[in-house]
Amino acid sequence: MLQETFLGSSREFLNSQLKRGFFLSRGGLRLKVEPDSSITYLDSRGTRRLLFGRGSAELFKVQAGIIVPLRQRELKVRFPSPTSVEFSSRPQDQIQVTQTTTLVFGPPTGYTRRVRVTNPLPSPVHVRLLTLADPSSLNFRRREDPPGEIGMNAFNRGDHVVMDDVGDTTGSRAVGFNPRPNSIYMTRDKQRVLDLLGTGELPESISGMSGAIMILAQQDADVPPGGAAEFTTAGLYDASSLGTALEGLTGALARPQDSGAAYLEAESVFRCSNPTINFAYDWAKAALHSIEGEGDNLERLSAGPGLSLVRSEYFQREFENLKKAQRKDGLVPRTGTSEGGVLETSLFLTNACLFLAFREDKKLRRSWYSTLRKAGSSLLAAGKDGTVHASTAHPEGWRRRLESGFPTGVTSELNLAVARALNELATLASSLAKGKDSATFKEASMKLVASLNGLLRDPKTGSLALNMDARGTVHPEFTIDHGMALYHLPYDHNLASFAVHRLLEKDFESGLGPRCVPTSNLLYYNPTYGDGQLGSCWTRATLSHSVLAYEAGFPTIGGLQLEKVARLVASGWEKVGGVPGEFPYWFSESDGLVLGGPGSDPVAAGRLIEAVVWGELGLDRAPQGFELRPPDSSTLHWASMHGMNLGEKGSIFVGRSEGKVVLSASSFSRADADESTKFQSCTRLGSGQAETLVFTGPSSMLVCTASTQGGTGTAPLSSVLTIPMKGALMAASLFVDIDEFNPITGLWARVDRRRLSGDLSLQVELRPGAWKAIRIAPATREPPVRTK
Repeated sequence: MLQETFLGSSREFLNSQLKRGFFLSRGGLRLKVEPDSSITYLDSRGTRRLLFGRGSAELFKVQAGIIVPLRQRELKVRFPSPTSVEFSSRPQDQIQVTQTTTLVFGPPTGYTRRVRVTNPLPSPVHVRLLTLADPSSLNFRRREDPPGEIGMNAFNRGDHVVMDDVGDTTGSRAVGFNPRPNSIYMTRDKQRVLDLLGTGELPESISGMSGAIMILAQQDADVPPGGAAEFTTAGLYDASSLGTALEGLTGALARPQDSGAAYLEAESVFRCSNPTINFAYDWAKAALHSIEGEGDNLERLSAGPGLSLVRSEYFQREFENLKKAQRKDGLVPRTGTSEGGVLETSLFLTNACLFLAFREDKKLRRSWYSTLRKAGSSLLAAGKDGTVHASTAHPEGWRRRLESGFPTGVTSELNLAVARALNELATLASSLAKGKDSATFKEASMKLVASLNGLLRDPKTGSLALNMDARGTVHPEFTIDHGMALYHLPYDHNLASFAVHRLLEKDFESGLGPRCVPTSNLLYYNPTYGDGQLGSCWTRATLSHSVLAYEAGFPTIGGLQLEKVARLVASGWEKVGGVPGEFPYWFSESDGLVLGGPGSDPVAAGRLIEAVVWGELGLDRAPQGFELRPPDSSTLHWASMHGMNLGEKGSIFVGRSEGKVVLSASSFSRADADESTKFQSCTRLGSGQAETLVFTGPSSMLVCTASTQGGTGTAPLSSVLTIPMKGALMAASLFVDIDEFNPITGLWARVDRRRLSGDLSLQVELRPGAWKAIRIAPATREPPVRTK
């Protein structure tokens, strides 16, 4: 049975539940870890090479000269963060072993493995650890693994081995050990390595070797009763300097264990009453922090709106890279070709315009405008005949990675993507007082939608057809493509409402989200033919349906689809042979297995960020900035976001009661929302089982605290909050009044008056999923003197 614990991004289960290896990733680094805790390889998309091959650790107990392997049949697995994994013994094992592997995001880059052995027995134990490293990957490489190096020149320096590449490639590697090994043995014989790992004892050290070497290290330790011993291994790589690799090696071996989760807490920390969505959001951020590993421009552009919300600096760098790649005619090239990509160009325009809309930076708008105008002119040329035609030679659309089975001719998806891009560009031109350009692009967008209505809109049902092929035949069959098209531009509310509800009907529902083709379509539907198309469910399509539902005014439907994917990422992965924290690409309905390749789908991760921010938090544009209008009807009792960058960093807290928003507070100065109370700044207190935001204004402070525990338990969680007293007004006050908000009546009630003598401590009790709001303000008068 699946056992899970939600502690931020951490969860625990058994390694036997994993059906395949998984990736720890960040940036262009991907570390593949197997269910038995061994490492398959470390790949760097930034340097476009494999840095390390197989790595494993074998533990032995040495007693009376006999070497006994300490292999556990079953291990508990926990993810402290998306860049770290921990394997540990079961409680009934005589000797407790915990092995933690963590990605090192440099420079230098690499990984660390820490093995901690605890002895609960009444007598001392002598343990031995044999560590294997195959830096070239030539010896243990599998067919699907990326290619490695042709060999290494390796030199043993006692407690570490330094290596440089054989051949014309450059780069330095270092593998180090702490404590100092008894022996470091090197060989090119794979069978010899397997024999030594079986016996548990190494020959004398070897000082150096060249070629496809493998490194074995032996470390011994005596563990006293009730004591523990720790062994550390680090493998680091630097493209240019051995000194940098060695400096990083010293730090990696000496410093305490780091889970690598700090970068996820840096900005846009989202928490809500549903711990499953909290988990999925953290891993969606991790997937977007690893988007450098995605080589397809269309995939990166499709994740653009979510990417701009959590990695604004990277988004700007990506814009500059695409600007350099832009063709003379203004089109962004298709991945791997020099041909122009109309869909790429549309997404490039839309993403950039949305990014600029939330940033009050006219200088940046002006500097980007000429590039965007050039791209917009290319789209005008593509639609000069009234509509944009998809190529028959190349697949076009959201499922392009399948490389077959796509609608051609005039497709609703491509045309609505172009119409959206031109409309966004018209809005940008208007903000820069370029009225002529704005009118031109706006008119082109409207004409494109009108032409699409004339060609593909059914006058009887009002539904939008899938496409009109090159022969002029209209295909009216309703598929998931309708929802994906309207995701780009839900230009008609009735049409969007019909699509949202149609995709919820029984013939579309697969249990994981709407399938690509309904089972009622006997011509198209087949559960086994065309993996990823006719009988499949795509995670990104489910989340696009969620975003469309929010846009169409059905937040409850959007929230239910959001929760469906979040459960899949957090706890439903075992049913489909997946990996926890992973956003699958698509599923084969016939056997219910994940397909589409290993790792997370960055587009699905970006769509989840969109559903949370645009849907649950109600982000939208306003004439003088932007709006934050959270919907009343939602499955979430409360939600908060801290450190989100919308031209300025700010925070928001939303509290609901009896099906409506009763409290909303934010620290965004440019946000426009009548029902939201604005504050000057916000501080996030330490996370755990409660999320607390402290908003500070000129005359008061607002403390919003909420339980991140799920379930319907009745036992309240009691905690003490230490509130820092900030601001001149608070510093000058001797007493403060403390009021508590009643979510049912919408009124404040006085609960206490305190004398200030530094920071303020508040005792708070919260039931699972509940929230409280406390207002702190300077007392209006001195408290009455109490007499006996």
